[in-house]
Amino acid sequence: MIDIHQLQRQLDQNGIIFCYRGAVTQDITETIGVALRTQMDMHINQPITNSRVFAAFVELVQNISRYSRESLSSESSPLKSGMIVIGELNHHYYIQCGNLIWRQESGSLQDYLTKIKAMSKSELTVFYREQRRSGTTTDKGAGLGFIDLARHATSFDFTVTPVDQQYVFFSICITL
Repeated sequence: MIDIHQLQRQLDQNGIIFCYRGAVTQDITETIGVALRTQMDMHINQPITNSRVFAAFVELVQNISRYSRESLSSESSPLKSGMIVIGELNHHYYIQCGNLIWRQESGSLQDYLTKIKAMSKSELTVFYREQRRSGTTTDKGAGLGFIDLARHATSFDFTVTPVDQQYVFFSICITL
């Protein structure tokens, strides 16, 4: 058995106000959204910040549902799985999520996110507009969401950690 009290202390030390690991479906996302709004109203209580945190949450959960390669079994279909953490440190709110992705997809994703991370806010705005006009996003729409997250973030970081020959664990953290 784990020491749940120790886990609670670790969550508190890291300013975590919300944490979820498991399947990501439309119903679960909606339920988490309601719980998240309640938590934000209790902890943040700043409408603009609440909206930005919630928008980032939605974008990152959509990425899990589209790209996670970890599936949980279900009677009807495999369920995508990932982890979402929302917290507050030093008067800034962060949203972090992670999930398994194919190793073969990780190189282009890292290149794209490294490019975004290196851009200034004004460069990101121009790049966002160019991407929308050109329609050069992927078939699942990826790309614009990352650009938009970076435009509104005070910090935009990601890691790609090898798991095995087939998978890597992709983690992204947005600070607002």
